[in-house]
Amino acid sequence: MTTTSTLTRWRVADVVALYDLLFNDLLYRAQTVHRETGLKTEKLMEVDDVLKAAEVAKANGAPRFCMGAA
Repeated sequence: MTTTSTLTRWRVADVVALYDLLFNDLLYRAQTVHRETGLKTEKLMEVDDVLKAAEVAKANGAPRFCMGAA
């Protein structure tokens, strides 16, 4: 039996570039409880609306559906 293993070695510059992307600077609504962020609070979505959004995501090929609430 023959197996092939490939190991991708990341360059330091590529890793640093990941940390510079905007998703590392997200401001989570949970922080609004402890800090002045300028964000307004919002009510949670209705369960049916969340389920519909998840179904649409799944139908469009999304392997995951992230739901965040604080």
